[in-house]
Amino acid sequence: MKNGVCILVILSMILPAIVVQVEAQPVKHWSKLFGGKSTDVAFSTLNYNDTTLAFAGRSSSAELPGSRGADDFLLGVCNSDGNLSLLKKFGGPSVDEAHSVEKIPNGLVVMGGYTSAKGGDVSTFYGLTDTWLAAVNPANGSLVWEKTIGGTNNDQLNELFYLETGRLFFAGHTKSVDRDVAMVPTRGLNDVMIGYVNESGELNKIATFGGAKDETAKKMLAAEAFGGQMLVFGESSSNDLNFAGLNRGRRDVFVL
Repeated sequence: MKNGVCILVILSMILPAIVVQVEAQPVKHWSKLFGGKSTDVAFSTLNYNDTTLAFAGRSSSAELPGSRGADDFLLGVCNSDGNLSLLKKFGGPSVDEAHSVEKIPNGLVVMGGYTSAKGGDVSTFYGLTDTWLAAVNPANGSLVWEKTIGGTNNDQLNELFYLETGRLFFAGHTKSVDRDVAMVPTRGLNDVMIGYVNESGELNKIATFGGAKDETAKKMLAAEAFGGQMLVFGESSSNDLNFAGLNRGRRDVFVL
């Protein structure tokens, strides 16, 4: 049975000239499936410009260009009418999964997620799962740079957020205590991991937050209206250390 990537259902809101307690209904412009003969999933989409969309996720379809292993990063690019111009895989010989995609000022798109083996496009691997970034030219699908971040335990990126020159932020979680996270506190099981790289993938800073149990960061948003530069959202199971006295139940939403 064929599985596909359901990329986008393009909608518009048609508003009447005068609205009195009437909600506008979405109108579908188009919907399409992209993928191969196995499982293909899109986790993140990007409005690259006024006429171009990009999406990222994972693919286990071996016949797609760039196939490396069991599951690979998947990058797709299409125009505003849904016409596909690029569908390509990136990764190593085992399982790789992209959770987020972001545009940087030089025109590259950067995918972020995790990798679980060295080889193929993955030049460095520390252990179990590592955060992996892949910067791609969306015009031709060429891999411009890639970066592994983490330690010898589990590390995973869930979100990318370009803030300003030299600061492409990433957020997720880590259970490692060495390599790139050797100099930051380890508080429990999985800790929130936040850091940033520059436009060439050079790691500049990394920090962790958490308690004795599991935490992970899921989303980042601009926060100028709240007096800061960025908000980080996620989930926490702890009631100590950075989350002392804040726990309301088994697992709670947090905002940093």
